[in-house]
Amino acid sequence: MKSFLLLLLASFSVSSTVHAQDLDLDEADAFWKSNIQAILDADIEKVMDQTSFPLTTYEDDWTEEDFRDNFELVFDEMVLADLAAQDLTDIQVVEDEDGLSYMVVIYTVIGIDEDFYESATILSFTKMDDDWKLYRIDVAG
Repeated sequence: MKSFLLLLLASFSVSSTVHAQDLDLDEADAFWKSNIQAILDADIEKVMDQTSFPLTTYEDDWTEEDFRDNFELVFDEMVLADLAAQDLTDIQVVEDEDGLSYMVVIYTVIGIDEDFYESATILSFTKMDDDWKLYRIDVAG
């Protein structure tokens, strides 16, 4: 299953290039303390302010109301715990025709009846008017 997730992530970057060396640590730290911490705190209002709507998701484009209604489903306890185990060095910098964006991939493993299932929640952020905004959420697995 892990190879499936890696293949899926690779498909996201077919027309993109990931540059780990392009990560500006000061900017990444500010991004993490603001955007990711708001998610970890389940501060829905702050996350909504840091989101570009309509939000592209694995289902369809979401309005602010859709995102508010689905926030706890997307960011459940397991996803939040796995995100909390990461830090700014886990940010993937992606460059495509629209410029640089940050991708944060949250891997989750669920054990059911001696079987283990992996999934990933993929958060994509882009800079708009000097602020990082969540613009896409994908789920795999």
